[in-house]
Amino acid sequence: MSLVGIINENEFYTSHYLSEIFEKDIKERIDIWSAKAQEDERHIPPYKELRSMAGDYFAMLDKLRKKHLTTPEKLELSRAFIQRLLWVLGYETQPEREELEAGFVPLLCRIDRADHSPLLWILESHCSEPCDVLKSVPIEDQFGPLEDGIEAENYDEIITSHIFSLEEPPRWVMLVSAWQIVLIDRAKWAQKRFLRFDLEEIFGRKEEATIKAVTALLHVDSLAPADGISLLDTLDENSHKHAFGVTEDLKYALREAIELLANEALRYAKEQRPELLDTPDLDTVLSRESLRYMYRLLFIFYIESRPELGYVPIRSAAYLKGYSLENLRDLELMPLVSDQDKNGYFFDDSIRLLFDMIYHGRSYTHRQNGRELFEISPLRSHLFDSDHTPLLDSVKLRNHVWQAIIRSLSLSRPGNGKKGRGRISYANLGINQLGAVYEALLSYKGFIARETLYEVKKAGTHPTPLENAYFVTESQLADYKEEERVFDSEGKLVRYPAGTFIYRLAGRDREKSASYYTPEVLTRSLVKYALKELLQDKSADEILQITVCEPAMGSAAFLNEAINQLSEAYLQRKQIETGERISHDKYILERQKVKMYLADNNVFGVDLNPTAVELAEISLWLNALFADENESFIPWFGLQLVNGNSLIGARREVYEISALKAKNKELLWYKDAPRRLSPKSLWLPKKRKTRTQAQEGGSLFDDHTKLPPESVVEEPEQKSAGRKVESEVYHFLLGDKAMADYSDKVVKTLKKEQIETIKNRQKNFIKPYSDREIEILLALSSSIDKLWQEHTRHQHEMRKKTTDPLKVWGQPGSERKLTDLKFKDTVLQKERNSLSVKSSSPYRRLKMVMDYWCALWFWPIDEADKLPTRAQFFEDISRLVDKRGDILMDLDKDLFSETMDEEEIRLQLDELGFIDVDELIAKNERLQVVQRVAKAQKFLHWELEFADIFAKRGGFDLILGNPPWLKVEWNEGGIMGEANPLFEIRKFSASRLNELRSETFKKYPKLFSDYIAEYESAEATQNFLNAATNYPLLKGVQTNLYKCFLPTAWRVGNKKAVTGLLHPEGVYDDPKGGGLRREIYKRLKYHFQFQNGKNLFPIAHRAKFSTNIFFNANKEVNFTTIANLFLPQTIDASFEHSGEGAVGGIKNDENRWNIEGHKHRIVPITKEELKFLQDSMTKRVHIGSKRACPPSMPSSC
Repeated sequence: MSLVGIINENEFYTSHYLSEIFEKDIKERIDIWSAKAQEDERHIPPYKELRSMAGDYFAMLDKLRKKHLTTPEKLELSRAFIQRLLWVLGYETQPEREELEAGFVPLLCRIDRADHSPLLWILESHCSEPCDVLKSVPIEDQFGPLEDGIEAENYDEIITSHIFSLEEPPRWVMLVSAWQIVLIDRAKWAQKRFLRFDLEEIFGRKEEATIKAVTALLHVDSLAPADGISLLDTLDENSHKHAFGVTEDLKYALREAIELLANEALRYAKEQRPELLDTPDLDTVLSRESLRYMYRLLFIFYIESRPELGYVPIRSAAYLKGYSLENLRDLELMPLVSDQDKNGYFFDDSIRLLFDMIYHGRSYTHRQNGRELFEISPLRSHLFDSDHTPLLDSVKLRNHVWQAIIRSLSLSRPGNGKKGRGRISYANLGINQLGAVYEALLSYKGFIARETLYEVKKAGTHPTPLENAYFVTESQLADYKEEERVFDSEGKLVRYPAGTFIYRLAGRDREKSASYYTPEVLTRSLVKYALKELLQDKSADEILQITVCEPAMGSAAFLNEAINQLSEAYLQRKQIETGERISHDKYILERQKVKMYLADNNVFGVDLNPTAVELAEISLWLNALFADENESFIPWFGLQLVNGNSLIGARREVYEISALKAKNKELLWYKDAPRRLSPKSLWLPKKRKTRTQAQEGGSLFDDHTKLPPESVVEEPEQKSAGRKVESEVYHFLLGDKAMADYSDKVVKTLKKEQIETIKNRQKNFIKPYSDREIEILLALSSSIDKLWQEHTRHQHEMRKKTTDPLKVWGQPGSERKLTDLKFKDTVLQKERNSLSVKSSSPYRRLKMVMDYWCALWFWPIDEADKLPTRAQFFEDISRLVDKRGDILMDLDKDLFSETMDEEEIRLQLDELGFIDVDELIAKNERLQVVQRVAKAQKFLHWELEFADIFAKRGGFDLILGNPPWLKVEWNEGGIMGEANPLFEIRKFSASRLNELRSETFKKYPKLFSDYIAEYESAEATQNFLNAATNYPLLKGVQTNLYKCFLPTAWRVGNKKAVTGLLHPEGVYDDPKGGGLRREIYKRLKYHFQFQNGKNLFPIAHRAKFSTNIFFNANKEVNFTTIANLFLPQTIDASFEHSGEGAVGGIKNDENRWNIEGHKHRIVPITKEELKFLQDSMTKRVHIGSKRACPPSMPSSC
């Protein structure tokens, strides 16, 4: 679509969107106007009225150009036409002077919201001849004889410094002259992204498509409708949705680029550095490092497209033409003719130089005449650290390969027909869009073909490179029908020679993650309503203390959105509290600093995929980037973002000893859930010396007489560990009936002897405890108390010395210096995790204890003979937690981390003794099994991992996310299908399946151990999640991971925490889910039910899901629900609606999904309404029974 005369300044909407999609998105609005004209002949559609004004427009211009007219006469002439133009666009003009602090501005029209806050201002500009309307200045004749306007400032400055800096600025500003109209959205103004309309060009050409576009963009029905969502907001959402980064294009490009990069690295290694091919776990290393290279490239594309961030000097011609990635983009289509062109290393040298410049920075560079060129501040982050890409940094990539990689990341995929490849706009790629691309690759698996492979598929399907892929060897190919083989565009079999690196979606990993990237509109809405509850009555400083957790993090989309909204809330309230205003030109910078502060201090997350944790770090960093004149601030997430399984771990919970020796089996401990201890009872009741910042950077062996004096800090008042020391023991010291309970018939046949051994040992492990055993358990629990309290204090100290000062608006500054990245990493790796040190930290010792307990659930079948007896378990735990100092150790490692001071070391030695966990593991086969299982399963112990957060705040303040929608069950097809795709692409009878399994095991001997390990993980996970000791609210419920995240989220939040989760509706009508529903209804504040009619997720069209906001402090049923939603914008529209008119049905009069908001769609639910809804269905229904009505039951809502 060609829109001549409409200038899309700095891509207010993406160019691709305007040219390819925009016309379709405004069609509905045009059709409404046309339909009115058909119903009433007297009604003329506004776009036709606008077109008819062309003659009058040019007549007005002719008069305006006459020199004999005075300025007031010209102003009157242009104003008359402008008022008529605005009337055609639906506005009632009433020229007035709007008073600002610095003077007046000429206002033609203003529209306020229902709460009387300004929504739209239409300003008048006057130019006697063509001009840039933003450079024009108000003139005296616009105001009359008494008052003057703002002097000597053009409209660009007025809008920036005076209008958008108001306490309640308008969302939209329309600046109108006889020559131009400019439409400005306050949210985009900092980047100078706006729409400019050249009236002379538009009326001169009178192109119907352009006239319709002008009308749709500027009409009052589009900008400021009386009810419902603004069309421009809808267009903006669609623009984001259809940006290249949000389409599949970049996903295809990244996958292809990773294969190109990895295969070129293998080629170079084979020819030049064959020793690199012996790298342990080469497939994984190559996959990981190739992904990191892609992250680097996308990071640079992102910061180069945003010069206002100031991270790279993209405005410097020397940088742009000599070093930038943008410069290499300009070479993406250049023919490489000669052998030197194709196989040289110009691209490789340039890109590696750029990586190095970004990591190490560059001081001022001078030409011979002394003129400054550019400077780059160092970005010392893990992303650009060469230590994180040793393999790829040891190879070189030829020009034609790098060119293909950059081309794939720069251009869209070829379209159908004549549609060519468009240039990807990184300026319009937001963090959310980048996250969507990143997350798409989290389930992909890279591997090197050991022999020639062919791709196969299910008959009748046409998989893309982004979908599940199955590969077979040449010898297997004969087993597959013609329609099960994959052919390329030339009709040839898709073939991968031996040695080829393949990067494709692994079905088994995709099923495990069950992740659907949450659309930005849903993320924003969920966070908005979670914060609506949380931020009530909070001051700005309190907002700056809020801790946010995303327990199934992915690319941290919810954390980023929380940061965005919290930063806005903080600045808004701080300005009100102080009475000071931030000028609009500085507002973006100040907001970015607040975002960076929140990212570096307040957000926490967990993900099972280690790549997701890296991705989240990058996303959080990118979202909070800001330019600083002195040095670049880089957040460090070592103690905030964790790779682990949020649902499987030990907890700070205890059992009464009476339950350990009950004679009635129904009263034994494993029949019920343990009691949770207060998180705030973890502080150590001690006084200790705390190092200053200067000391924190020093070595243990520094001359302390030269360091600043230490200060004595009073710790909080003495508290007990919260456990009844004489009658309660920790739950993770006890067995459970469901531990290592492997019941699959196939596996029991394959591993009969080992499973019998496990069964017998477990039977003894869970028998009632003797008095002597209970004494041991109490003693071990006391040792654990000491370790846990010391770890909490230690973690608090580590967090302090790895947190850098950052001055944000409204807060006092700090003289402390930034801490080096290597120092922080050393604190994490050596001081906390005890890597390469002899004296293990309290964290390392406790984690091993808790991992041990978790490993008992997942104990490998083939290690049955090593499963501990109860006595052996006690002995192993005792060695880990009891105070010891007499263990003989080889001094092959440092005793402590060099980041610890002498006081810290002395305290740990005095209180906890001297234990080397690694040495214990090396001498104990059982602990070796535990370590292997823990590494594979990634157990996460929340109150250990974030001990200081729990101790200080009782848990997190805000928990957010879209947890996996995955039913927990064992399915052999995934693991078997990787070796023999027939398991996945065909259906077999049970007898044939048994035969095929046996045949496959014989043919692939290594598969058997993988099969057993996969089964152990699936079955043990199901047992753990179904156990009453771990998830009592889910007892009897068919376990789906998202259900498990509900009690987990409530538990990791403090007493006043708010939880916002997006999940399916199954929890509200599960016949056995009464216990869970009781807790849901008690905590629920908002329930917004969606139907997937607008395809927000790649699931069934009629599938239902909901955003659910829970409040831990709730005591009674009292929530608000809206049902039959298709887009989240309907929620806002319903709360803003006046209540007039009919609600409407699920579909509107045009038979389209009804997305209009209405006040009466909002349904408040208390216990009385819930009981009425239940009773209306059946007399047998009541809260907590086997059935319960979902809160969204009334279809009329």
